[in-house]
Amino acid sequence: MKKQETELKEKKEEKSTTQNEIKVEENKDKKSEEKPTTHKQGWVQENGKWFYYNQSNNKQSGWVQVNGAWYYLAQDGEMKTGWLNQGGSWYYLTDSGSMKTGWQKVNGTWYYLNGSGAMQTGWLNQSGTWYYLNSSGSMQTGWLSQSGTWYYLTESGSMKTGWYQVSTKWYYSYSSGALAVSTTVDGYTVNANGEWI
Repeated sequence: MKKQETELKEKKEEKSTTQNEIKVEENKDKKSEEKPTTHKQGWVQENGKWFYYNQSNNKQSGWVQVNGAWYYLAQDGEMKTGWLNQGGSWYYLTDSGSMKTGWQKVNGTWYYLNGSGAMQTGWLNQSGTWYYLNSSGSMQTGWLSQSGTWYYLTESGSMKTGWYQVSTKWYYSYSSGALAVSTTVDGYTVNANGEWI
């Protein structure tokens, strides 16, 4: 009788262990079927393109400031680089996406981007020195004609005033930068081309 009771008790324990093992295996299978949740935050590269996710794991678009630098993200969230026309103004974004300000040399040409990053055109006064940026934003050098008045801009882009030499000829420009023509300055005569004769 004791032998039967012992065998019965062992079978119950065995059955209980087997059921527990089955439950554990079922739970393992359920966990492996669940998709892992990924939390994206900050800069994330997807298929070779960069995106920025906010703290709520949402892709950002438009202008975003990250660590003090500005970036522009398209409607789909992709980070833009190079020249960007936004709201009627041009901006320049580096290869890393950050917006540039101040003087920037792009493909051998100088441009000036103001404090908000917008490309400047026309006359620009920088610390008392005048520069001229044409309609494409590139810095002008050499002779410039505006409304019938001539100006001379050096290789560094600065507007000349007073007496200066270009090649073998001498010229005089007033403090406004306008070239003196067909007149006498400081006792020296300049012709219709502004050349001292």
